[in-house]
Amino acid sequence: MVFRTLVVALALLFAAPASALACPVCGLAGPGNNGWAYLAMTLMLSALPVGILGGVLFWVYRRTKEAEEAAEAEQSRRASAAPTRRQAGVEAVR
Repeated sequence: MVFRTLVVALALLFAAPASALACPVCGLAGPGNNGWAYLAMTLMLSALPVGILGGVLFWVYRRTKEAEEAAEAEQSRRASAAPTRRQAGVEAVR
């Protein structure tokens, strides 16, 4: 079992030498587009938290706006359904 694991580990080590070019301290080794890849990933990783925060704030804004609109609709519904003082007085006289 140990021998089989060792053989598989060595096979993976020798079969994937290109993976070594992905190490963060090897930015200048390999193909010439590594600099662009580092710049693009730096920009993406910098923008990701800002995008998440913006999405959460937009969601909170939308939920607050929907809650305010629902409260206004409920208030206007109650105001139109409740009898006014004049209507209540007329009904009391009848």
